[in-house]
Amino acid sequence: MSPTRGMSMWEACLIETDIRIKVQGEDAARDLTMVDGCVDIQEHRCGYDSHFKNRIDGELGAVLTHSMVIQAAVEATIQLEFRRLPAAAAGGGDFRVRMTGYTRARPSDHHNPDNTYVFAGDGRELHEIVVLAAGELEHRFVAAVRLGDTLELSFMEEGREPLEFLSARHDREVKPYRFQNGALVLVQVSWSVMELGP
Repeated sequence: MSPTRGMSMWEACLIETDIRIKVQGEDAARDLTMVDGCVDIQEHRCGYDSHFKNRIDGELGAVLTHSMVIQAAVEATIQLEFRRLPAAAAGGGDFRVRMTGYTRARPSDHHNPDNTYVFAGDGRELHEIVVLAAGELEHRFVAAVRLGDTLELSFMEEGREPLEFLSARHDREVKPYRFQNGALVLVQVSWSVMELGP
């Protein structure tokens, strides 16, 4: 679940999950509800920086959600702009990319181990982003990172170091990444936070 701007932990927070299967046509009343449920988070009952799993059962099956409450977090919006594709993709094929992202705790925080939060995909990685043409990828990725921690993004190529982005209240940083096959992507991370009072 993506972080929500301005979420205050002074009161209970309700996260609603409503997943529907679209039936052909525009009539939303015909759509099938797979699950419709919610989970509440209250400051005095939740542990920070801990991974929670919640199962929501519905008439057509069940959904397992993963969530984490991160104290003093900022929001990272990750955008990928592909400047150059490999020759096979440029000739009409597609280019498949794998990406994973995680945080590394600030050095002074020895109580929390590295990799406290992984935001991308099932099985801790995002499988096969399919790139059909050069340009900005329409899909954006959102992650919550504790202020002062480092967001690391890896395209999972052997022997390559991840790109590192230090979290900030309001900032934007762009870094290039050249794939082993010659493809080039610009990775932009924009940081934002909504102040919740004095």
